[in-house]
Amino acid sequence: MSHTSNDFDAQMQRGIALRDSGDLPGAVAALNAAIAIFEGEAAAWVHRGISWGQMGERERALADLDRAVTLAPDGVWVWTHRAIACGLMGYFDLAIESFDRAIALEPDNVQALASRGETLREMRRFEAALADFNRVIALDPGHFGARVNRGHTCLQLGQTERAQADFQHVLQRAPGHPNALLGLAEIYRRQAQFAQAILAFTEVLAAAPGHFGALVGRGEAHRQAGESGAAIDDFNRAIALYPDRVDALAGRAATAADLGHFDEALADFGRAAELAPHDVDIWAGRGDVLRRAGRVQEAVVSFTRALALVPDHFWSLMGRGVSSRTDNDLEGALEDFSSALKLADRDPMVWAHKGETLHQMGRYEDAVSDFSHALAMNERFVWALQCRSESYRQMGRFVEAIEDQNRANTL
Repeated sequence: MSHTSNDFDAQMQRGIALRDSGDLPGAVAALNAAIAIFEGEAAAWVHRGISWGQMGERERALADLDRAVTLAPDGVWVWTHRAIACGLMGYFDLAIESFDRAIALEPDNVQALASRGETLREMRRFEAALADFNRVIALDPGHFGARVNRGHTCLQLGQTERAQADFQHVLQRAPGHPNALLGLAEIYRRQAQFAQAILAFTEVLAAAPGHFGALVGRGEAHRQAGESGAAIDDFNRAIALYPDRVDALAGRAATAADLGHFDEALADFGRAAELAPHDVDIWAGRGDVLRRAGRVQEAVVSFTRALALVPDHFWSLMGRGVSSRTDNDLEGALEDFSSALKLADRDPMVWAHKGETLHQMGRYEDAVSDFSHALAMNERFVWALQCRSESYRQMGRFVEAIEDQNRANTL
């Protein structure tokens, strides 16, 4: 029995529809039939590769995607979809290589540029991601996806005003755009405007009840507002929908730690570390829980793992410094706080921690200097006043010690 192109197309469309409905084995079966009819069509291999990838069959997925680009080495669509599939499977370097091939073939391909930008952002290559989003917007000023993603990238770089401008631009033209509204909610959260943030996240969830980012964002806002029960509820909902998303696991872990449930927190961070061993924030968060649980040597190991991934990760330097000092490794702590100061020399907390380490080393004059630096930046910093008072006392400068303690008592 001979097959026609109509048979091939029918099996292709059936396979795509089954995949979109969640029936991945059915999708593979239909795409097998399509390939049996015409194995020289690259699109069939791409779609089957995507299906294998969604099933967790990574080797089979890559084999199909490699076959596709062999059949269509000049196919921009093929390279782009190979790249997207590799990114979804966590093969980011392969994804970027494929995007680069697609863009070399068609430099102004908006889909490839926008998708490469998203992958670069996920890899924390923020400046490169911005360049792609800027290029997309220059080519297509109405591309809301690129503008929203640029906003989120700016937010990750701490460029709040630029991020807000992008989110508001989109919302003026597309009111209720969920990812733009999500960005504004995140800005509110970072500015400690928790009530506004929770309202904005809730608005997103009203339109899209299973919106993962809104569930996690609202959970984090509840956590920071001290509403641990509501936070756990949101993180549980997110994990029920997406069991392997590390940000939800990390959020629930941090909330459990806030409640003093350290074993539960470490279980979630352990699972997150298995899923994303190259995520610096997971190792840093795990280190913080271990430190708070009093397991400081294990905390140092976790922070060190984070710093092996990102050597200038500020919070890991601070966390390891505090843990090392608690474990009486004063030289190691001093080195970490000194490194942190190179990243944030206007942060009074870093100066105070370095000062406390010098105090414990008996270097009281140097400690007083660091506490004074901290107080020059925040004259109401009670801990720095108390610490400087004790350093003055150890030096026999009792008048200054009493002055600092009295001042601390009035704040």
